[in-house]
Amino acid sequence: TSITESDRKILKVLSLTDWYVRRDRRLRLLKGAAELPDSISILITADRKLADKIPSLADRPNVKWIGEIPAQQLSKLYNESRFVYNCNPTFPDMVHERVRNAMARGCCVISDFNPALKEEFANRKGLLFTDEHGSDLNELMNGRIEEFQKIADSGRNVIETRFNNDQYVERFLKMASRYVQPDT
Repeated sequence: TSITESDRKILKVLSLTDWYVRRDRRLRLLKGAAELPDSISILITADRKLADKIPSLADRPNVKWIGEIPAQQLSKLYNESRFVYNCNPTFPDMVHERVRNAMARGCCVISDFNPALKEEFANRKGLLFTDEHGSDLNELMNGRIEEFQKIADSGRNVIETRFNNDQYVERFLKMASRYVQPDT
């Protein structure tokens, strides 16, 4: 079946709703990043204007606001990073591409809660979850580097074995078919 104009409008409304809800969640999570010590370098891939909403991050010497960047540059950034702090889309059934890409490049992912992530990674310890407000980020980051590497390696293994591109597309189509009713 093809996507109708009505489907496009519904998807647009859902996308805008997700954007606004996620923006609020991102702000809460970033406030948790303000508690990290200055010895940890933080790159934030969001517009610098967002710093106005989080004064505690605005002028920190270890925080750099680099704005939104294309996927190709994001991949390079993942290759140079140890940790990726993630805020998931509001739909609960998918593992976001940022999580998959960061894990595939060996980063230890720290994420807000998502049922799909918990299902896939909780028993494998392939990522770390923050609390609802990200207020425990500093506590999570105070682990030993060997532990973080084990988490990153476990996450990479899960991505390579269960979330390659073909498997991801198959999951997405299965999930989407539950929500999309064919026109009759």
